[in-house]
Amino acid sequence: MKLFIALVFAIFVAVHAQDSSSSEERGQLQVGIYYNSLCSDTARFITDQLLPAYEHLSDFIDLFFIPFGKAYSVDHGEYFICQFGPAECYGNMLQLCGLHQICRNEQAQVDFIACEMRLPFNLNATRPECSELVGIEWDEVTHCINNGFARQLKLDAERRTHRVAYPYPDFVPTIVYNGEFDQELQDRSLVEFAKVICEQIDDVAPICAEIP
Repeated sequence: MKLFIALVFAIFVAVHAQDSSSSEERGQLQVGIYYNSLCSDTARFITDQLLPAYEHLSDFIDLFFIPFGKAYSVDHGEYFICQFGPAECYGNMLQLCGLHQICRNEQAQVDFIACEMRLPFNLNATRPECSELVGIEWDEVTHCINNGFARQLKLDAERRTHRVAYPYPDFVPTIVYNGEFDQELQDRSLVEFAKVICEQIDDVAPICAEIP
């Protein structure tokens, strides 16, 4: 079983890496959102900044979410320590499993994360609403959590977070464009995300003018 999980995960990482590297070839701006599942600033950013911008600019960006934030692994992922405790670790894991199920559908990922970040979190409660919203069976998410695959997803999220901020981000959410962290763009993205995107993409002025 462990060998099978490792093989499936290796395929997942390879496919994702290929997709990310081709963003520029497709003429899209790659946007990475690094956060944690219980972050109120992230919830506010998604509601106030991401959703309005994405409605107009989805064709021009290659968006991905990394729910890990200011966490770290212990003993190669035997367990994880998270900023806001076990509930956040579980929320990160739940979101990673959900994102994996819909990894080829960016709109569904946006809808899933927006839904997840709106819900109050109870560590002991099941929460199938958001997965069902985007056509995922809740059993598929819980299977991912319980079969060991989630551990691999969390370790990958940690590695990807470390590439842009080590040992962890100074602020969550951290917004990264084309794989390069820029503090000025980070600060501005929290209050004028659409404008920051528009400045980095050619020939979208008419569309950007329509964004409130």
